[in-house]
Amino acid sequence: MGFTNVPDRPAILVRVDDVVTFMLARASPDVAATLEWLAGNDFTVAKESDGSQEPFGNAVMVCRRSGLGVRITRNRGPWILDLAPPDFDFMNFNSLLAARETASPGCAP
Repeated sequence: MGFTNVPDRPAILVRVDDVVTFMLARASPDVAATLEWLAGNDFTVAKESDGSQEPFGNAVMVCRRSGLGVRITRNRGPWILDLAPPDFDFMNFNSLLAARETASPGCAP
């Protein structure tokens, strides 16, 4: 994969590769495509847990680019995608889509 690492954490290079390998081995096609898209679009891995030491094979990877955060979590099997605009907390992607779809007329999507 083409992920770069946070400059002040060069020691995570091997672990990041392990996280990506761990996630890809368990990912559905849409999750794998998202991981590949992040790798191909200059996102930096800011946090990771490969799941090998976690109960139920849970895994977390947070990627960032230009302040935008993308968190992919495998939690007991299901995959969760969260987004964080610059200077905001993470929000669930499905909740953001639902809010956009139910916005009142005249509200910007």
